[in-house]
Amino acid sequence: MHCAALAPSPEWQTQFSVEVRETPRRTRPLALVELYSDAMVRHDHSAIPRPRHVGVIMDGNRRWAVSRGLLSASLGHKVGAEHLSTFLAWLSARDIDHASAYVLSADNIRKRAPHEVAYLFTLLEEIIPRRVEAAQSWQLHVSGDLDLLPAPARAALERAMHETAGRPRHITLAIGYDAHADIVSAVQRAVSQLDAGELDGLTVDAVSAQLTGGPVKDIDLIIRTGGDSRTSGFFPWQSKSAELYVVKHPWPAFTEADLDDALSYYGARRDEVTEGCPSGSRQTTRQLGPADGISPPVP
Repeated sequence: MHCAALAPSPEWQTQFSVEVRETPRRTRPLALVELYSDAMVRHDHSAIPRPRHVGVIMDGNRRWAVSRGLLSASLGHKVGAEHLSTFLAWLSARDIDHASAYVLSADNIRKRAPHEVAYLFTLLEEIIPRRVEAAQSWQLHVSGDLDLLPAPARAALERAMHETAGRPRHITLAIGYDAHADIVSAVQRAVSQLDAGELDGLTVDAVSAQLTGGPVKDIDLIIRTGGDSRTSGFFPWQSKSAELYVVKHPWPAFTEADLDDALSYYGARRDEVTEGCPSGSRQTTRQLGPADGISPPVP
């Protein structure tokens, strides 16, 4: 497949390449990667390029709860928080050692209804730290303003960061996160390390080194659930060259097969770059159809 075949319309011009996929619950479509090479098999993880660092925007928790008829839409957040440890186990099984997850933005803390924010704070205190601690091989990092949290939630997260220190894998949770503040703070810290007037030393690497989070800053693949194809300020500095893969169903319904589809998409995109498409060329993968020799999935 040639780069020209994937050129987007102007309204889809973004810095990411985007694949929107809704996997049927029973019958699955052929993996996108099969179009690129018949030799690639879904579970042959060594056959395709793999991301080193995967980010996830865990969207759709409330919609999932409403669709299930739960008494409170907020219960979707609880199920979503518990799902995080399962996601980390899937990454571990695929030898992916670095992850980031969007948990709660500073804007949401300020703008959402007080009762909903209070419930999210409870999850930050009681569920998320314990889930990461139970993940065994994952070290917790937090990026964001913890001063926006009540003392019990802040203390629980700080304890979990201490208890998981030294583990070989790294999960960064965006909590109380504001993208502008994250970058500005990193630049300020980088400048403070320079001699007076020596701004030539203010490099991309110098700023990246001052960003909070795990040791590997650059995110290779962002997975967003819930159907929206925007990144909502999710680590913009770190994800400058990331691929964006959108799953239409919500985070609590995200499956291991969805993860494999996202990894296959990433591998196909990186193979495409290797074959001559420039990185960051702002193209959007179109939906496959009969013209590509692929029949649509059976509902």
